[in-house]
Amino acid sequence: MADTTNYGWTKPTVGGSSDTWGTTLNTLADDIDSDLKTVSDASKVASNLTSGTVPSARGGAGTVSGIMKANGSGTVSAATSSVDYAPATSGSSILYGNGSGGFSGVTVGSGLTFSGGTLNTNITISTSDPSGTPATGAIWIKVAP
Repeated sequence: MADTTNYGWTKPTVGGSSDTWGTTLNTLADDIDSDLKTVSDASKVASNLTSGTVPSARGGAGTVSGIMKANGSGTVSAATSSVDYAPATSGSSILYGNGSGGFSGVTVGSGLTFSGGTLNTNITISTSDPSGTPATGAIWIKVAP
């Protein structure tokens, strides 16, 4: 008996295969039924594509809106601000990677200010003494409160 090229279904041999055609054809019918079921199931999934919604469990957005993240296994979920991405700020924050896959705010210490995207120091360096008299060979450092 020969097999079909694409699916390997067994074909009864013409003029041969005496007393085996019934079994061969029944097996072939079962194989065709199974293969058509697989195609039908795939068609149902593909129909989701035409409706514009791919379930998140199949790598699509599903009902998730906004920024999304994937887990590497085909599942998509909503991304979390400050964990999965740096959130929008008012311009009064500095963020850093916190080593745990997220972001944390920087604490601006004394002697520093942060405003309008610029980090400034409240330290003044001068070659004059506090009265304004030039000092030779000296540097005056003043830290504002």
